[in-house]
Amino acid sequence: MSLAPKAGPFISYRAKMLGSVGTQSSFLNADEGPSLFLGSGLLDPRFQFTFSPGQRPGQNTFGFINNEYALINQVPSAIAANNIAASQSPGAGAITLVSASGAGITVNVTIQRADTGAQIVGTSAAPLLAIDTQMSPLRFGDPINGSICFWDPTKAISRAVQIVSGGNDSGINFTVNGYDLYGFPLSATLAGGNVAAVTTTKAFKYISSVTHTGSVASTVTVGTSDVIGFPMRSDFFGDLAMVYNNTWVTASTGYVAAVQTNPSTATTGDVRGTMLVGTGGIGTPTNGTIRLQLYLSPPLANMNISTNVNGLFGVTQNLAQNNGT
Repeated sequence: MSLAPKAGPFISYRAKMLGSVGTQSSFLNADEGPSLFLGSGLLDPRFQFTFSPGQRPGQNTFGFINNEYALINQVPSAIAANNIAASQSPGAGAITLVSASGAGITVNVTIQRADTGAQIVGTSAAPLLAIDTQMSPLRFGDPINGSICFWDPTKAISRAVQIVSGGNDSGINFTVNGYDLYGFPLSATLAGGNVAAVTTTKAFKYISSVTHTGSVASTVTVGTSDVIGFPMRSDFFGDLAMVYNNTWVTASTGYVAAVQTNPSTATTGDVRGTMLVGTGGIGTPTNGTIRLQLYLSPPLANMNISTNVNGLFGVTQNLAQNNGT
């Protein structure tokens, strides 16, 4: 499809409703809702750079990008060291995950795996835990036939995972397996701590398993950290606008840019970047009452998906879970 210029201005309006609200016959336009664009911009009005009707094919038209996207508007649950796995002393293999919802964790959720389309159903035998509520679309238009969906900023929190060792586990590796907020599988492998906590560099929305390579020295717990993942790739702190605890975040302390090592592996960093909101970062640990609001303006080059396919969301997550579990 070629350039299709139209003389504005444009008005997007709501079609007349039919019947009672909430029924299949309520909408003349089943897809009624906000319009979706791959970015928008301000047309340069100077005659040397602007659009002219009838201009020759391939003649450049210039503009300035206008983009800021609301990605997170949610109250993270309180940080917890054991809300993913309670204290235990397992031998090598899998760590037993919690079996009941609570403390920011929802057990036995069902998601659609993004890379294969397969439905992943959490069960007691094959757990699937959601962190800070399951991601779900915010749908507009006809509730039955409408197709316009937005990623819901009130469910967009993903977090790095912390593993707390009661003894010296520095000689064994732990691997966290799960999915990001879009349903792409990922894993993170890291060495254990010596009577200390270690934290993954990747942020998870869903946890399917935590394994380790040897018996723990004493006890181990697994929980959520205060490292929050970005829903969209962030290369520079200046591209972000954040409000936390009703205060604009102005210092970059705790900010980690997207890691674009390709391919991503279980030991590389988060493909979209993270922010530490607790001690050592913004400074106030999550407690279940503080709201985080995050806005991102992607660099112009990242929006050109014809030349930078990984620009908006980073390189493909590592697919360690290629067996569909």
